[in-house]
Amino acid sequence: MDEVRIQCPFCWEKFTIFVATEDGESQQLIVDCEICCHPINIHVFHNGKRWKALVDKGEGF
Repeated sequence: MDEVRIQCPFCWEKFTIFVATEDGESQQLIVDCEICCHPINIHVFHNGKRWKALVDKGEGF
């Protein structure tokens, strides 16, 4: 597992998520913000050197 630092698109706080490297170099995740609990859509991908993350507001339930 690798660590990736992301910023919540709702409260703008930063926190760390963990990426399972065995699941591939490009992954789509939905994670609740650790601070405000809103759902975040995250696309993480490995660019050959490190993990990058694109975040977007999740739709929730």
